[in-house]
Amino acid sequence: MNYPKQFLLGLSVYFFSTFASAEITRYDLSPVTVRVEYSINKNGQWEYRYSVTNDSQHRLSQFLLDLVCEHSQSIADDEVPAPQGEGFIDLAKYPEIELLRKGVHVPATLSAAYGAAAFWGISVNNEAFWYMKTAPGSISEGLLLVSKGQPTMRKYTITPYFELDMSREDGAPEADEENSYALYGLIIGPSCEESTDVPPEEPNNPVFEGTPPGAFGLYGVNHVLTYATPTQSQLSVPANQTDIALTVHYAGDMDPASFKVEPGWTRELFNPVPGSSETVMLPLKPGLNRFRLEANLMDNETRAVRRPTHDLDVFAIRRGKTPPGQAKKQ
Repeated sequence: MNYPKQFLLGLSVYFFSTFASAEITRYDLSPVTVRVEYSINKNGQWEYRYSVTNDSQHRLSQFLLDLVCEHSQSIADDEVPAPQGEGFIDLAKYPEIELLRKGVHVPATLSAAYGAAAFWGISVNNEAFWYMKTAPGSISEGLLLVSKGQPTMRKYTITPYFELDMSREDGAPEADEENSYALYGLIIGPSCEESTDVPPEEPNNPVFEGTPPGAFGLYGVNHVLTYATPTQSQLSVPANQTDIALTVHYAGDMDPASFKVEPGWTRELFNPVPGSSETVMLPLKPGLNRFRLEANLMDNETRAVRRPTHDLDVFAIRRGKTPPGQAKKQ
């Protein structure tokens, strides 16, 4: 299958982020929203229907959904469909979908309503993806995933569409990368367990890991700071909302002396005790508010063997939406 040049370039940036800045300036995706409806079809399979509403001022590129299974290393290599063509899993190589088995990712089939996505598939990173190119003020809906996996919370990513700056010798964009400005969050998707039992409407105690390692060109970890709220990295709140609750979990092996937060004046709101959790009310000014939190693991044998220790998360929260126009289906 031949993929558009822009998509392949975008994937190379997505998988190998090296030039990124920790500032969110060019791509404000806080007005973007994602929704899902899910139900059991007549064949006893779960259908997940996603829609992406783009009220930002930027064209969107991809919607990606994590399908990784915790036990992905427990099966033989020859049991897993091998990457085909341009490095994507060939869905035709799957066994019958009614057989949900342990694997690198949840077996699933994907499709999209007419005009909602140019193409779709499952990447070598074990993510379902739909290439949308959703224009500002538009809605991409009917992004369908079918699986026997029972609903649970899954990580998702929405990336903005961008063009490489070919005036530079390395062809890289200036100071920013597609996934440095992506929207990260949690949404309902298929678990690795087969069941037709209807779970609670919202799974209990969702844990958002924040900005993934590498999103800002940094080699780090993603479990030192985790969050119960908010559960996405960029979001909008009503104009009359003057603060937002941030519930943070501090890892037991966090170095409290390494904890930093920006803006600096918010530091006094936090009491970072390893192994504890707390809820902090962050004041919001009208417009876009950015909060950056970071911490390291304890200076122990982990650092001695030069494994990554740093966790950096950035939240962009817009108070009051400024959409370019009423969103329309595409």
